[in-house]
Amino acid sequence: MTAIDISNLDDITKGSWLGVPPQCVARVGIDTRKSLESGMFVAIAGQNHDGHEHLAAAKESGAIAAMVERVPEQHDFSQLPLLVVDSCRICLGKMAARHRQTLTSTLVVAITGSAGKTTTRQILESVLASHGPGTASIRSFNNDLGVPLTLLSAGDSDRWLLAEVGTNAPGEILHLGKMVQPDVVIITGTGRAHLEGFGNEASVAREKASLLDTLSADGYAYVNIDRPAILPELADRHAHKWSLVTYGNTSQAKVFLTNREIHNEQQIITTSEGFTSPCGLAGLHNAINALPVIEVAKLLKVSCDDMRKGLASVTPPPMRMERLELPNATSVWNDAYNANPESMTAAFTTFCEMTEANQRRVAIVGDMLELGDKSPQLHREVGASVADVPVDLLVGI
Repeated sequence: MTAIDISNLDDITKGSWLGVPPQCVARVGIDTRKSLESGMFVAIAGQNHDGHEHLAAAKESGAIAAMVERVPEQHDFSQLPLLVVDSCRICLGKMAARHRQTLTSTLVVAITGSAGKTTTRQILESVLASHGPGTASIRSFNNDLGVPLTLLSAGDSDRWLLAEVGTNAPGEILHLGKMVQPDVVIITGTGRAHLEGFGNEASVAREKASLLDTLSADGYAYVNIDRPAILPELADRHAHKWSLVTYGNTSQAKVFLTNREIHNEQQIITTSEGFTSPCGLAGLHNAINALPVIEVAKLLKVSCDDMRKGLASVTPPPMRMERLELPNATSVWNDAYNANPESMTAAFTTFCEMTEANQRRVAIVGDMLELGDKSPQLHREVGASVADVPVDLLVGI
């Protein structure tokens, strides 16, 4: 069971306790609908819900302490001690950063990129399943709430921890990276995502590469260089002490794909280092996502057989080329989680790889968001890419 020391949490957060707090808690949560047994509830005030209104529910769910920004009237501090702080969001991060420092036997991996974070994390989780206990981000928990909750769910017996790190605005990745304090960084690549906040791909690359600045001195970085915007950022960090391994679909990378055989919804991949394995996910982009996974597995001395088993058995995350079967023998691939021009083009290509040539192919697509003033141009570009693949009908919504 995870033991999270909260004995000095008031010093770390500059908060003050009302009631007598426990020395440690077994978990930390922000949702009273999930078990908080022997745990701490953090009252987050969001746009639609305010955690301060659910302290009673937190107690019923098993919480033995809570973090709040304001004190409710007629609260029984003997039943649920409260740590009063200025900002629960900020202090949740401070709590997570402190807990991270206790994970001295855990290899901590931080994963970022414009696309492929969750899929790469899922592949790596599948491959490392044979390598003892570990913890990974739930779904796409990659913001200032999801990252600390991931860290706080890890215990000192974990051999590995996988944390996705995302961003919507400049500076977020550096902030979250300092919280994660990674031993390994994977950058799945840059693309034209969140341009509304970043302006251009060079700025996106700069933001993604800032995660490298939080890497431990003896750590490892695995960076996809298929899109060249990331290269200047790597050159700027040429004096780093950590090890850099580039990967991708180009022979300019240290590790690259040399062969790929398509077998319906699976594929067999071969790397430049001579490793061949089945992969349970379709698409060139997923073959490339597997490359850093193989390298991290080598770091942890996972056997080749266990690597192959993990790669072969991986299933897609929800809403990422997730297959559904309708009663009328129609197959639906749901790839609606999120989109940018690069991921949209990859989705079209993969969709056509996964279907038979004699099948009628219908693509139903929605808007790509947060692209700023380049949105019309990028939608035209994606539209042109549809003309290069055998799609019979395109429906835009």
